[in-house]
Amino acid sequence: MKLLRLEILNLASLDKAGGEIIDFESGAIGASKIFSIVGPTGSGKSTILDAICLALFNRAPRYPKKKNDRNQAIEIYGRKDDEENCRLAPSDSRNILTRGKKFGYSRLTFLADNDNIYRAEWSVAFKRTRYDNAVTALYKILPDGTAIECDWNELPRIIGLDYDQFLRTVLIAQGGFHQRPRGRALRTARKTDRQRRFILAYFIRNKRMPTQSRRDIQQHQCRYKRLCQRRPQPRTSRTTQQ
Repeated sequence: MKLLRLEILNLASLDKAGGEIIDFESGAIGASKIFSIVGPTGSGKSTILDAICLALFNRAPRYPKKKNDRNQAIEIYGRKDDEENCRLAPSDSRNILTRGKKFGYSRLTFLADNDNIYRAEWSVAFKRTRYDNAVTALYKILPDGTAIECDWNELPRIIGLDYDQFLRTVLIAQGGFHQRPRGRALRTARKTDRQRRFILAYFIRNKRMPTQSRRDIQQHQCRYKRLCQRRPQPRTSRTTQQ
């Protein structure tokens, strides 16, 4: 995938009126193959990375939680006052909403491996005394600019990586540099791309369209998987005597 545009409003320290827009296709960033995010403490460097994860997975590295753990309000003993009624668990990603603000969002536009452009959205609102549930959405952007709503839960399939694999291969969050990218995550990313190219090459070679036979596609996918499972023969070292 390739990031194209990131829009942020009222997330952590990024509380500029009207929001922040990062265009990865224009300016100095668009002309550079590699760039760095620098700034003093609290300027919003990590918030940019959190915003990307929120739009794609509804999770952020700064709010780690266990797998399958839902965002729940913390349990408070005794009498609750108005402020305690709206407390969130420390692992709840809605904590990223800037203090004192009523609405915030993250909108990420990216180019997927299937050559389609998508916009993933995450937003949260605070009404009166409590937070609303986070709202996620996914849109497919057509060449004419029309946005077609898609299933946000299909994002891991579109990207080819789940949240944990994304953090190990694409975005390494602050404090996670000591964790080396696991081979399984890297192999999954590479295998997805190789499989797509293999199927495309097959149909180009045989002059057939992928929509002609779904069963034929599945058969060649299975064939590709069997080929990938074959381990290469170990190389034997040869010594020469003089």
